[in-house]
Amino acid sequence: MKRIFLAIDLPKDIIDGLKKHPDRFLPVRWTEPSNLHVTMNFLGDLEDMELETALQIVEEVCSRHAPIKIELKSIRPFHSMIWAHTARNPELEKIYRELSDAFSSVGIGQSQRSSFKGHITLARARNAETVANFKPVALSGMNFTATHIVVFESQLETDGPTYISVDAFELTPLIYK
Repeated sequence: MKRIFLAIDLPKDIIDGLKKHPDRFLPVRWTEPSNLHVTMNFLGDLEDMELETALQIVEEVCSRHAPIKIELKSIRPFHSMIWAHTARNPELEKIYRELSDAFSSVGIGQSQRSSFKGHITLARARNAETVANFKPVALSGMNFTATHIVVFESQLETDGPTYISVDAFELTPLIYK
């Protein structure tokens, strides 16, 4: 079994910009810069055959969509985490929904949240009270173009997760291939 999720990798300049903002004195576990990504779909533990089916689904969905401009709007707490939130993006929401529907139709993955909340998890705390006093930070000029959706395996270790890229699929409509 492999613990699988889908995400969009971040360019180096976005990672560098995000590292400048958070309050590093909060008693939270900060995400390693190499693990930062825009979270898409969490599929959970998959057998090899399920993973192969999931890879085919991601390839098919990505083949119908062009690269997407993503804008980061703010850094603020969300439950017991600190997230960098993306601006609402109908195209990204459409990809999320197509992936969720396709996975659901073949019984793969965990039940997906009903609406897409584009975010990058910057830190995790033991409880929401720990991040409650984090002062939100507005972001400006932090945008990039997503060209791929990456399928990651998450290996949980005592010092935090390690994310391994299983495959990446280009966002390019078939008409351009």
